[in-house]
Amino acid sequence: MYETGTWTELLRFGLPCDCVYAVSPSLSMLATSERAASENNAIVIWDTSTGVQIQSLQAGKGFTAFLSCTPDGQMLRRASDRGDLIAWDTGEWNFLAENIGGITPIFNLRGFRFMSDGRRYLLFSDLLIGLYGLP
Repeated sequence: MYETGTWTELLRFGLPCDCVYAVSPSLSMLATSERAASENNAIVIWDTSTGVQIQSLQAGKGFTAFLSCTPDGQMLRRASDRGDLIAWDTGEWNFLAENIGGITPIFNLRGFRFMSDGRRYLLFSDLLIGLYGLP
């Protein structure tokens, strides 16, 4: 992490070289998941002020394709390469739900993004673009 005014390095994380990551809107938390030949890599949560690992979450089936925090920072979502979506709350790191929105499997997932309201999200793959809503 760098201070943007002077570009002085403030903190360095010992991350694998090929990761999927998400930063909380407050910049206080970093979530990472290694892209590797294993289907069950953990999602590691880091405190950005200290560089200390604060949590490890079971990622679920498939490779982690995308990680994203909701705009309010209260949830972390993980999308697999199959289009499965899992959510955790960021306060206590409780598992909230799996397959949110009733997504059918999507192959070759290429993108995942929350809309500004945090209730809708966009997924796109080689053959599909879908806008989904959360309850």
